[in-house]
Amino acid sequence: MASRVFTAFHALPLRHGMTVGELARMYNDERQWKANLTVVLLEGWSRQMWFDQTGLPWTNPSPNMRSLPAATLYAGVGLLEFSISVGRGTDTPFEILGAPYINAEKLAVEMNAANLPGVRFQAAHFTPKASIF
Repeated sequence: MASRVFTAFHALPLRHGMTVGELARMYNDERQWKANLTVVLLEGWSRQMWFDQTGLPWTNPSPNMRSLPAATLYAGVGLLEFSISVGRGTDTPFEILGAPYINAEKLAVEMNAANLPGVRFQAAHFTPKASIF
């Protein structure tokens, strides 16, 4: 059985792609809760859609996650947070990263040399303000 601490209620990949109803069914099955669930299927939605394609208004899930780009990047960039700033305390959290010991220009050149599809790196210099929690 999965850990029952707040940050790890159930063993899941960081990005799982399941709806809340699918998660409820999985928890019910894997934890053998035997709850009588009624899951209402979504209309006008497909798994391939990004949130902005749904036409629904964005609601910040966290004070530091204020946009779809931030939510998209969080799963990867947030993992770096133990050793560098990931932009918390700026207007673009998870969209920028850095540390006093990083040469921003050199890092941008090296990362762009990797030719990652759909990604472009640009040097930036910033000083985070106090984060709102």
